[in-house]
Amino acid sequence: MKTARILFPVLILGFATAALAGDVIVTIRHGALAPSQVIVSMGDTVTFRNADKMPGGHSVVADNGSFESPALDEGERWSYEFPKLGMFPYHVGEHPDVKGKVIVE
Repeated sequence: MKTARILFPVLILGFATAALAGDVIVTIRHGALAPSQVIVSMGDTVTFRNADKMPGGHSVVADNGSFESPALDEGERWSYEFPKLGMFPYHVGEHPDVKGKVIVE
């Protein structure tokens, strides 16, 4: 009976972790992305959140053109579901030197 009591919480924790695995948020700040690199599974969604005041907002643009967000004002979010495996470098549209990467495994 003690074994059953120990295994049950472990199984619940495993399910909770799996359910949260696809929830990734990247924060856009003037001159930085946090985190700048994320690893997700195919079909996961990455949400980009602008945490910076800037006239006209910030956008994220895939280097290969596979995705591009609209300009996001401070506090706004935009999400993209990654439908295939690969490496997806991107940058902030208004600051091309601010770069990030999504790796889909």
